[in-house]
Amino acid sequence: MALCFACEEGDKFTSHELTFESVELDADTLFYPDAAIGQWRVEDFLLETYQANDNWYGYAVSSYQDVHLPDPVSQVTSAPIGGDDMSHHYGLARFEKPLTISFGMTEGTVFPRYIFVTNTLWLAHIMRYGTDDFTPFGGVSGDEPEWVRIVFTGLDTYGVPVGQVERHLADFRNGKEYINFNWAYVDLTPLGEIMTLEIMVYTSRGDEMMPFTCAFDNLRVRVYDEG
Repeated sequence: MALCFACEEGDKFTSHELTFESVELDADTLFYPDAAIGQWRVEDFLLETYQANDNWYGYAVSSYQDVHLPDPVSQVTSAPIGGDDMSHHYGLARFEKPLTISFGMTEGTVFPRYIFVTNTLWLAHIMRYGTDDFTPFGGVSGDEPEWVRIVFTGLDTYGVPVGQVERHLADFRNGKEYINFNWAYVDLTPLGEIMTLEIMVYTSRGDEMMPFTCAFDNLRVRVYDEG
């Protein structure tokens, strides 16, 4: 994962960006640490991955691109080809509970700026077209007010929420028929100063779609320069 540094606002802040491009990863590969139980460090960002028997949830890095259904690796492939701006690598999150990203570049707070998110190829298609075992979003009539949203919560030093930002990955309420097949920009500045970023996906389908997966890329934060 690469970090990009740039001074902003009169050199008061240093920007750090998680782009995943420096990860040494072959094409069409998924990486997560085999022995990870809890946090693992990638540059100055602290991710978490958990394993139970032959399964896992948490964060991974994917380089899958231009996959075609019904290939099962579509479950770990972003719906658009490649990462944000057609980059080679991107992050993948697999949820069974809220996941955190912590920041090792400082012992103090950080200011999140933005992140890009999208659905995985597999989820985007089953929400649109359904399967033998899964009714497409909107139901048979197409009028069911169903939704999927990803929620970003800022936590303070004590783990107390200080703000939330959300983005819909699918939304069939109020006559809409929206499913995110592209990279979507999410403004995280309303979170203000945080110690940890918590991420979780919620859906009107409840546990039917869990564990839920999504892709993310180019998380940018700023650190205050006390000097």
